Amino acid sequence: MEKVGVRELKSRLTHYLRIVERGESIIITVRGKPVARLIPLLPEEGASLLPASLETKMWHLVRQGIIEWQGGKPKIPMPVAQNRSPKLLSDLVVEDRN
Repeated sequence: MEKVGVRELKSRLTHYLRIVERGESIIITVRGKPVARLIPLLPEEGASLLPASLETKMWHLVRQGIIEWQGGKPKIPMPVAQNRSPKLLSDLVVEDRN
C-alpha cells in the first residue's frame, strides 16, 4: 500500500486516482502521520459474475491489504516465512516452547 503526503496528492491527483482505479489503496499522510485511506469503490450491483456476498468479502480483504487486486484475478501476497521442514508447524512451535 502506497503512502502519499497531501501536497503530493494534490499536485498529482490524476496519477493517484489511476492507481486507485487499478484496485490499489493509498494512505494519505499529513506531516508523515496517516490520516486517511483512498480505496476503490465497490463495483456496481450485477456487474460481476461473483455472488454479491463473496465480492463484498473480497473487497474487504483488498482494503485490509490481505489480498491485492490489479483488475484481474486477486493475488495473495507471498508469506513472510515458509515452513521448509518436513515437520508440521505446530510441532515446531511445541519444540520452540521447550
